[in-house]
Amino acid sequence: MKKYFCCCLVLSMLIVSFIFADGSLAYNQTFNCSVTQPLHYALPTEEDTVSPCSDDIRWCYKVIDGVLYRRKYNYTKKTWIGKWERA
Repeated sequence: MKKYFCCCLVLSMLIVSFIFADGSLAYNQTFNCSVTQPLHYALPTEEDTVSPCSDDIRWCYKVIDGVLYRRKYNYTKKTWIGKWERA
């Protein structure tokens, strides 16, 4: 049994060596191991900063004579949207 196992192992190793014998995978691999320069990090510029894609619109509230009113305000453009309405 041990002899059979060794024969199978040797035979499989020979088959594998013949498959890779052309050198394309086993011996002909080259690697580029050049030393690269260290990375230099720059401070973010105005072009690198994130700007919102949509406007920031929220409700603003006020009370007049005990009645609650609301109005939308665009915080991105700093403008009011619509008129005051009862909430």
